[in-house]
Amino acid sequence: MRHSDYGDSLEPSDLAPCRACGCAPEVRGDDTDLRSGFGVTWIKCPKCGISTKHSTNGQGVANDWNRVMGGPTTIKRDGDDAR
Repeated sequence: MRHSDYGDSLEPSDLAPCRACGCAPEVRGDDTDLRSGFGVTWIKCPKCGISTKHSTNGQGVANDWNRVMGGPTTIKRDGDDAR
């Protein structure tokens, strides 16, 4: 999934605050990763600089951020199966 496809639909409430400083994280992205040719996404705290790895999987990056920061580890989207 490209950054613009996922990052634009990401709500601030989907992401846990930074556990180091309490600041709301920012979703960052670049439309093209030179190695893969796909857009990349990462999440970064604008205050203290903690960041996830860059990835072509936006939802995976959000889930990784939340797992480390203590937030929900699965983000539901409209149309997702409720299980």
